[in-house]
Amino acid sequence: MDTVRAANPQQGCIRYCRVTPRGNRLPRVYKCTSAPVTFCSDRPWQSGYLKLKRNCREAVTHWAENGGEIGVYHQAHYTLKQKNLALKFNEYLPVGLQPVLIDRDC
Repeated sequence: MDTVRAANPQQGCIRYCRVTPRGNRLPRVYKCTSAPVTFCSDRPWQSGYLKLKRNCREAVTHWAENGGEIGVYHQAHYTLKQKNLALKFNEYLPVGLQPVLIDRDC
């Protein structure tokens, strides 16, 4: 992994992202994580390219300002949609049935 060096670390702020402070010269850090990230695919021609797997830590999947995932697919709101879908399943499924969410990209 490359290192990040801010020209003037006394100015600015890094917010809601994944950074590793070791070896980096960063400005102030606010609500960042260093948790490991796993993607569905790291190949651009596949449908799950840079999409976070569901087994990522909560520090990655629910760490954005609005409670969603950090990263490229933040605006797609995948984790918020999955959370809301699970709530609806629990509300409308008959007692004893368990829903199973299948992600077609991973």
